[in-house]
Formats: sequence, structure tokens, C-alpha cells
Amino acid sequence: MGVTVDVTQTPDGWIGLAEAAEQLGISLDAMRRRVRRGEYQRRQVRTRHGPAWQVRLNPGAQGEPTVAPTDEPTVAPMVNGAATVSELVAYLRERDQVRDQELERVRSDAQAKADAAALWMARAELLATQLQQAQERILALEAPRPDSLEMAPEELTTPGVPGRGETDVRRPWWAFWRHG
Repeated sequence: MGVTVDVTQTPDGWIGLAEAAEQLGISLDAMRRRVRRGEYQRRQVRTRHGPAWQVRLNPGAQGEPTVAPTDEPTVAPMVNGAATVSELVAYLRERDQVRDQELERVRSDAQAKADAAALWMARAELLATQLQQAQERILALEAPRPDSLEMAPEELTTPGVPGRGETDVRRPWWAFWRHG
């Protein structure tokens, strides 16, 4: 496959990230960030454990790194120093207008939700009133129950029906089958 390279140090000045971080007195993560920003030359080498990054520190670079040219572009954002105050003020005003529009939209949404809730409450009250009225109407239309009535015995007789006496009580329709 390829030649296995010792990651810690090579004769041409390339060292592993962990050793470079130790030499500079920073953490491994800080060293990785510096390498990503392009502060050091870097290369990727194959090892028996997989690819690894190496960096080249300038001789005597203890503590503060020196920027070395790299083939890859820098990922640090570039700031335009020529931006004038009026451009910045215009940007801030535009941003404030956008935020004001968003705030107005949120407020109108909240008002719409409150209106919908009030509508639902009114609808629920109306339905409750209609239900109560319907229940009262049902009670008024129900036929009176015979046990609650006090009828005179002459009303309970069936005059003119053969075989029945004057004091016979009307029987339900199904009683015919049972008695007779």
C-alpha cells in the first residue's frame, strides 16, 4: 500500500497535532482550530491506524504561532474595513424593520387566536342554552306516567266491552296472550 510514517516526528520538521499542541502549551482542540484557520502548514499522512494530520512548526516557535502559507484557503471570515457608518446604520434600520414586521405578524396571530377562543366560548354558551331549552321541551312533551295519575275508578272501566265488569282496569296489549 504505502509507507507507514511515524506520526510523532519526521526528520523534515513535520510533527503530529498532539505533540505540536504540547510544544505550544495549548489543547489539542485549540491546535486543530489553528490548523483549520491556516495558521500552520499541514499535511495528511497514512498511518497503520488510518490517516493523521501533521503540522510544521517554525523553529523556535514556542507559544505564539507564525502564519505559514498554505495551499488551502483560510476559513476565517474576512471583514470589509471600508464599510461606512451610514451603511451600517442603513443595515440596522432594515433589520429593525424586518423585526418589527415579524413582531406585528406575531401580535396579529395572537389576536386572531384570542378572537377564535372568544368565538368558541360564545358558541359553547349558545349550545348549553339550546340544550337546556331542549331538555325543558322534552319534559313538557312527555306523557304523564300512570302511577303519578290519580284517576277516578269510572275512568278506568271499559263500558260496553262484553265480558268486562265496570271496575276492570285496562290491561296492556300483551296481557291478552298471558291470560288468555
